[in-house]
Amino acid sequence: LCHRPGSGGVAEGAGATAAHRAVLEAHLRRMGESGDMSDGLTPGTLRVRYAVQGEPVVSLIVETVDDLRVLERFVDSVRESTQYPNLELVVVDRGSEDEDTEEYFDALRSTGVVVVRAPTGVRRAEAWNVGASAASGEFLLFADRRVGFVRNEWLATLLGQVQRAGVGIAAPRIVGADGKVVHSAFILGFGGPAKDAFQGLSAWDPGYAGRALTEQGCSAVPPGCLMVRRSCFEALKGFDAERFPTDWFTVDFCLRSEAAGYRTVWTPYALVGWQGSEPARETSDPDQEAAIYERWLPRLARDPFYHRNLDLSGTAFQPRMEATARWNPVFHDRPRILGVPADTFGCGEYRILAPLNALDDAARAQCGVLAPQEGAPRMPSVTELARLAPDTLLLQGALDDVHLEALRRYRRFNEVFCVFDMEDLKTNIPKKNSRRPFMFRNIKARTRRALALCDRLTVTTEPLAEAYRDLIEDIRVVPVYLARERWAKVAVAANEGVRPRVGWAGGQQHQGDLEILLPVVEATAREVDWVFFGMCPDALRPYVKEVHDMVPFAEYPARLGSLALDLAVAPLEEHPFNVAKTNLRLLEYGILGWPVVGTDIEPYRGAPVVRVPNAPDRWIAAIRERVHDLDAARAEGARLRDWVLGGWMLEDHLDEWMGALSPGKEVGVRHGVEPERKVDARGN
Repeated sequence: LCHRPGSGGVAEGAGATAAHRAVLEAHLRRMGESGDMSDGLTPGTLRVRYAVQGEPVVSLIVETVDDLRVLERFVDSVRESTQYPNLELVVVDRGSEDEDTEEYFDALRSTGVVVVRAPTGVRRAEAWNVGASAASGEFLLFADRRVGFVRNEWLATLLGQVQRAGVGIAAPRIVGADGKVVHSAFILGFGGPAKDAFQGLSAWDPGYAGRALTEQGCSAVPPGCLMVRRSCFEALKGFDAERFPTDWFTVDFCLRSEAAGYRTVWTPYALVGWQGSEPARETSDPDQEAAIYERWLPRLARDPFYHRNLDLSGTAFQPRMEATARWNPVFHDRPRILGVPADTFGCGEYRILAPLNALDDAARAQCGVLAPQEGAPRMPSVTELARLAPDTLLLQGALDDVHLEALRRYRRFNEVFCVFDMEDLKTNIPKKNSRRPFMFRNIKARTRRALALCDRLTVTTEPLAEAYRDLIEDIRVVPVYLARERWAKVAVAANEGVRPRVGWAGGQQHQGDLEILLPVVEATAREVDWVFFGMCPDALRPYVKEVHDMVPFAEYPARLGSLALDLAVAPLEEHPFNVAKTNLRLLEYGILGWPVVGTDIEPYRGAPVVRVPNAPDRWIAAIRERVHDLDAARAEGARLRDWVLGGWMLEDHLDEWMGALSPGKEVGVRHGVEPERKVDARGN
């Protein structure tokens, strides 16, 4: 770190450069290292060129199998661009059968090249192990046969690094014929177990903070080309070819090297070409990916060369914006809960966003949210989840194939308590509900699979718990509550018109419910002004005074309060889906002090509202009774508001949410059932 007084910002110019050089020279002296210093590849950076000590033997190991033309180009590039006197070339044949290839091998042997045949069927990692056993070098240089060496200093640059005390591995920058980076350093945990940091950048693009053109330490390098100190290689007993025959074996080796006290360095000053059209990794093997997670997940999730607030998906070196977790994973003083909402509307708001915000504000837990993408949950990757390290993962609507696969992986690799939230009876949706065509036909089977991979189900009502009882053992009922901060201070507009205003508010899935009102609205259209907010069936529009479009949820409470209603209605058709629904409609109306006439159905029982059967004459009579005595109606609304404030405010029920989101043995607490305990695959 160079700290130099300046006048407003980073010091620039010759004085700054001299100061930087002085600091770097002092650092090298303290470390007992020597090197020639020069300007780096990008302004403001410096390069230290570490001279090669002596002329140790370097063994260049390459494997092949009936790929003669590519191997010839590789060997030619070595001979044309490498002046190092003690370079040993070791070719590992993995079972070539072509006669021309055998003749080429004979020609290589005649020039001193070591050609060794690996056992039939071995893959790349084992072939490189075989090559290392046949090599005599103090330093081992493993290279994919598709690389080409175009600059003389590439080997000296790598060797100068690996000869430094504590450095076990060094890797070059590999650039393709199109001038773009093919391989550089790995970022652990990015897009899976690891991803190339600068792949796809132009060869002279400095990248984030100049890092693409700056020598640096890293956690791991890809298998395109890497030099390894033999003592390090032998101490680790080579590549783990049994668990990682083709994929992730260099990542595993680098991490084992680090654990043994060696460092890995990536340098852009060793420039190597690339002949192929694909990177050096073969097709990803799920078993090998699973093996790298099982062995190294905590380390993959915490790459010290990549800040924890940078994203692990999308584009490298971008701030993490989707996962708004407000905690430091290494400081764990409260429970940590990560929510994955299905959306940012009512469903996600009431069951994920509002409860977690309230718990966080009350310092009951540290809570974060992974923002959904295009109306569906965006599940964190295995490494994202491990990096965030929540105690509880609260999921919603995660029933797509990608969601189920993510849950399966969490169960296998992550230590997290998974809670799945269901707010509706999605296995039995009314025919006229607009969501029905978009639901999976095998929704119950998918729900069963999802819940089998979770530890607990939270639901909103007792009937919903009954409906899902056979799908999961541990069910907690936590009703929907209103957040006091959002709802208690909503301004309620007064009706300044001539006629009473009667209205309804809700989403687009209530076609069947609102059809109940058709004869009611038609009969009363000359007595009251009907107002609909969010949805209004075409058949009702000729009789309706106002129709308001739905707004983002952040604006919803204020827009609802602006409707200036004298009476609100809450119709629900008789259907198991509606029997299992919440009383949310009453809560939203009630907090505004509006009296309510609603269907006499389970969700609305127990509330101080007028309930009627779905018979037009009963609805019409109840509405007329209230609009003809507005003072009495206002008194009903005041009682309903007191009822909501007294028992249905979220901040008064945080114990319920904490109990539902905390791991524990108690099951069936709300519906009085103590199911038989079972042991799952994790021993729980």
